[in-house]
Formats: sequence, C-alpha cells, structure tokens
Amino acid sequence: MKKYLIIFMSFIILGSCTQKQQEFSSVKKGMTKEEVVKLVGEPTTKRDILVAEVWKYDLADRSVVFRNGNVYDIITSTEARVDSIEASLKNAGKGLKEKLEKTGDTIDSASQRLKDKIDGDSVKKK
Repeated sequence: MKKYLIIFMSFIILGSCTQKQQEFSSVKKGMTKEEVVKLVGEPTTKRDILVAEVWKYDLADRSVVFRNGNVYDIITSTEARVDSIEASLKNAGKGLKEKLEKTGDTIDSASQRLKDKIDGDSVKKK
C-alpha cells in the first residue's frame, strides 16, 4: 500500500511540475508581479540585484527578471546564475551611461555655439 501511495504522490508532483511549465508559456514581458503570481504561483526564491529583481522557480526550471515591477526577461535554465544576470544588467547600464554622456556632450557643444553666436551678435551691434 505504501508503495502505491509513493507512486501516486510522484504522479501528482510530476503533473503539477508539467502544469506549471505549461503555464510559464503564458508569462510575457511587461506583465506585473501580481499577474505572474496568478499564473505560476509564488517563486522558490526572490533576489534583488542592482536595478532588477529575480524570481527563481526551481520546479519549473525558470527565472523571471523584473525591472520597475514588470517582467523584463524570462530565463529558461537554472544554469543562468544571478551573477551572470547582474553582469548583463551592468553592461546595459554602461551602454546607457555612454549614450547619456554623448547626449550631454552634444548639448554642451550646442550651448557653446549658441553662446558664441549671441556674443558675436552683441559685438556686431556695438
């Protein structure tokens, strides 16, 4: 009897894992945390890293990355470790920083040209 109970419980556990994996196909980028919980339940672990939060679902072999409260990415392998996600986010931040610096330089240059033009116009009027 005990043997049959163990087999029965194994089928229930395996069936719920498969069901959760199927439900993960419904998780899409942009969803809120509440929407994800309704679809796939609470995560095994939650971890904050830099500007993101990573929810790990061990049974489904998935991790969900949130930024600003919404799904940013869904990682389908437990091999994707949190430190590699953190490195990816740092690289994205570096690219954004470089773009902002270039924009700042462009604004400074345009501002200087405008100042020079105004100063030149003032000298001509005198």
